[in-house]
Amino acid sequence: MQTLVDNLEKSFSKLSTKDDKKSALLSSLENLKGDSQGSFIQLYPSPGTPKSSTNVEDITTWRAFEGLIARHGLQDEMFGVAKALCNQSRLVFGTQMPPPLSRLGCANQVVSKSQFCPRDGTLTCSGCFLVRYCSKDCQFAHWKLHKKDCKNHLKSTSWSPAWIKGKRSPSFIDGDDVHPGELPMQSAFGMGVVLWGNIQAIDIINAKYNEGLEDIRNRNLSMAFIASGDLRNVVTTINELPESYSGSIKIVLNDHNPMVVCRNLMILSILGIISDVEEAAEHALHLWYSVFQPISYQTRILPHICESDVFTKLNEMSAHLTPSTTLCTTLSSATVQFFLYQLRSPLDPAFANTALNNIMNAPARVDYRDRYYEAISLSHRVAFEKWRSFGLVLPFGAPDAHMAIPNKWLFFDGRLMLNDCANPFEGWNIDEIFKAGKDHGTTEEDLIGCLFFYIKDQLVEFSNRLRRFKIQIYSFDQDARILQRTLKSNASFPKVFDRIEVSNIMDKNYVGMSVLSDWGPLLNKSNPHSAIVGLFMNWPTWKESGNALSSSSSDVTCAMKRMASCPYAGLSPNLSPEKVMGIMNSINMFHDTSHPFEEYLRDERETLISRKAGLQRRHVHKIVPHRCHTKLGMAQSELPRIDSPQRWYKVACLGGMTYFERYAEWGLAATRV
Repeated sequence: MQTLVDNLEKSFSKLSTKDDKKSALLSSLENLKGDSQGSFIQLYPSPGTPKSSTNVEDITTWRAFEGLIARHGLQDEMFGVAKALCNQSRLVFGTQMPPPLSRLGCANQVVSKSQFCPRDGTLTCSGCFLVRYCSKDCQFAHWKLHKKDCKNHLKSTSWSPAWIKGKRSPSFIDGDDVHPGELPMQSAFGMGVVLWGNIQAIDIINAKYNEGLEDIRNRNLSMAFIASGDLRNVVTTINELPESYSGSIKIVLNDHNPMVVCRNLMILSILGIISDVEEAAEHALHLWYSVFQPISYQTRILPHICESDVFTKLNEMSAHLTPSTTLCTTLSSATVQFFLYQLRSPLDPAFANTALNNIMNAPARVDYRDRYYEAISLSHRVAFEKWRSFGLVLPFGAPDAHMAIPNKWLFFDGRLMLNDCANPFEGWNIDEIFKAGKDHGTTEEDLIGCLFFYIKDQLVEFSNRLRRFKIQIYSFDQDARILQRTLKSNASFPKVFDRIEVSNIMDKNYVGMSVLSDWGPLLNKSNPHSAIVGLFMNWPTWKESGNALSSSSSDVTCAMKRMASCPYAGLSPNLSPEKVMGIMNSINMFHDTSHPFEEYLRDERETLISRKAGLQRRHVHKIVPHRCHTKLGMAQSELPRIDSPQRWYKVACLGGMTYFERYAEWGLAATRV
């Protein structure tokens, strides 16, 4: 690679026209393709491998190459460069991907001995409930390996958080950077790029309570996700349409973060282009959530993607994901360059593993982890610890030797983009997650396995619908305030929408209420159900009464009384200070935030702004409840529903919500509800 850079530098210095330089570049690439000494991609069967010495050198050389190309105005040729360099790489080690997983298999899998039981797991290990075997013989044969998980110290009834063992205050109370009013929330640690949704996915059409399940079947729909984050709301919305839907759909998919945009582009491409939907769903799932990907991603999936029209005609025209679904990209040169850099940039497996553990298992953050572990069940501690250690979304006992490719779509320059509080299941319905696990043969204790089967089911269905439904997807990477002007300026772009989902850019620290002014005029005036859906997450920063712990003593007392009256919260006079502290993390679940929220909206002049935009805020919602874990159509003061110990556990213990989150819906003023 360095030789290529040096030779091109010399060639370009002797040439004056762009066409001549382009010819020199393409000629060099042809020579590179034929180079039998092409660079190797090192693959390992597990994350715990020693690092190579070439990673930093490769990154530095690639950066020099990018700079050379940019100086000579040849950025348009970069895709060919990246593809050529990817194609010349050769695999030197690894295990092939097993067949797509539809049922939980027997856990008796020993890669080092080539020992693979092909039967389904039907007998649950009574020690941990995390794995299943086909027979007692397989369980006995596997015990030596399984024992360390089954007897994990986190499952011991004598386990206690590090701060209790050390007889000290936990760091999340002692820390100088943490205000007492912020105790329910984990402070951030890590790179802080939000790549996974942390609020349950929503169906922004919700036809049953709006257009109606019959009327929606033949209706053309246009929807905009103007600060999309990941694809969970898109997937959920499409999957919730009737199976017999026969209209056409236009989707505007926008995010200002290049990593988010490129990840979504890759996931959509895998789900549309790879013909085997089961295999496509698993690869898309791992690109979305796993720190390591299957080796077949490099050998089979990526070549198909790179040869597809989606990438060879990037930013040029609509490309077919499937015969019935097209994707049109309108991306900045910076995002295109980022995408190409990510395709080529080397990432050593050991570097990736180290980066994962530096974030997810940092010694300085042990108290934050232990606070979470203390609240959840013993087996869930073990399941979650394994995910934090290896970063794989797979059933607990599933083979993982094929998961050997570092997932570059979770990293940048060798650094993991996530915070240590990132949680792969917070963006989905926890009840549906456990149901999917049961349907596919695993247990509720196998938390990550349940998640695997649930997300795979969703992606298989979404992939099939990309093939059945007529869908046009328009991908952008713009500031949401600018995007609406871009749509108006191009005759081929959608300009009227039945739903506009704006995520939490409604928060004052992002765009705020001006979203309504920008996007309200783009609602479909011929559809009385058209609406803008917004999420508010950080509003108590400016309205302290929204947080029970920062509010008046009467608000705290009222919330405490509600909590004490909930038999499943476990609040009693005999609790240790540590247990009380853990339960108090959920006090805002019992705090009626409707009045403080109304005050916040008044302070932000919501009524005036929405009226000028031709909108009216709905006091009774028709798309999503006012608060998470409440019912649609209930009063704004409705509190999260806790009607069983299982519900308390799923909402208060497993989840990572602050309970400040509130949704708002705006419809057309003429059709106010």
